[in-house]
Formats: sequence, structure tokens, C-alpha cells
Amino acid sequence: SAVTAGTEQTFRLARNFYRTQNISRIGYFYVGNDEIASGMFAAFHSVVPNGAVLSRTTDVDGLLGPPVARDLEVVRKWLMSLQRPTGLMVTENHAAGYLAHTCRLIGLNVPGDVQIIGVDDEDECLNCIPHLTSIRLPAERIGETAMKTLMEHIRGPRRPAATILVKGSI
Repeated sequence: SAVTAGTEQTFRLARNFYRTQNISRIGYFYVGNDEIASGMFAAFHSVVPNGAVLSRTTDVDGLLGPPVARDLEVVRKWLMSLQRPTGLMVTENHAAGYLAHTCRLIGLNVPGDVQIIGVDDEDECLNCIPHLTSIRLPAERIGETAMKTLMEHIRGPRRPAATILVKGSI
């Protein structure tokens, strides 16, 4: 699907960035709906076949404050199990800051032990200490492309489904 292709492209951007930093161990921290998690993990593993993953079911508001004890312990165990240095990818708003805060609480150095890349949460990444990297998604261009494709579909003859790739940047 188009969503999977876009997600895989985002993971590729992060993986390629980490390669430039000589980081070969990459993990994915997912926060959100468990029904979506398996698709996100499949997309991540198509790009990083042996990457470590962790899923936490919570709402976005749960990421705005300090980690609660039960989450902190689960995330701590996962982070401590990863070899150093590790590059981590998060795709949910506020998850990058949450993860950076959790790393500090358990004594991991960001970016020395763990580097974190967020997606489309540039403000959140800039508010973290140290600043984190964010992948920018060209939302306006994505919307324009979607609208143009929809209008062509409405006006013209039916065409087979296609994937349209709109590239983001780090």
C-alpha cells in the first residue's frame, strides 16, 4: 500500500543516515495502537531485517510527562539489552523526546550510547537536550499530490492502483 511504501522510505532515510554515522544496530520504538504495530514492524523489518523493536500501547498524552514506572521498566530493559552504539527510530509525535528523557533517566548517553531520529516532530526534537534529528515529511506536497491524484481519478478513466513516492528529508 502507499502508506507502507512511505513508511519504508522513512525507515530507509533513517537507516541510511545511521550508516553515515557508522551505526549498524538500529531499533524501532513504536507507541500507539497495537493493531497498527504489526504493519509498522513489518515495514521496519523490510528495511532493517534484524532490527530490535518495542511497542508500547498508550495515547499521545501519555508521552508528554515523565515515564510512568511500569513503562519505564519495560523501556529500560529493552534499551539496556541493545548493543552500543544504537540508532533508534520513532514515528509518533512526542515519542523521540519521551525516549531521550527515558535514556537520561536510566543513565544512557544521547547521542553517545543511543542516537534517536523522530519523524515530522522537528519542534519536539529541537526542544530536547541534546537536540535530536527529525525526518521532515513534505505535508503540503503530499496533500497536493493526493488531491491531484484524486481529481484525476474522478475526472478520468479508472487506472490501476499505483504508489506515488513523495520524498522526505533529514
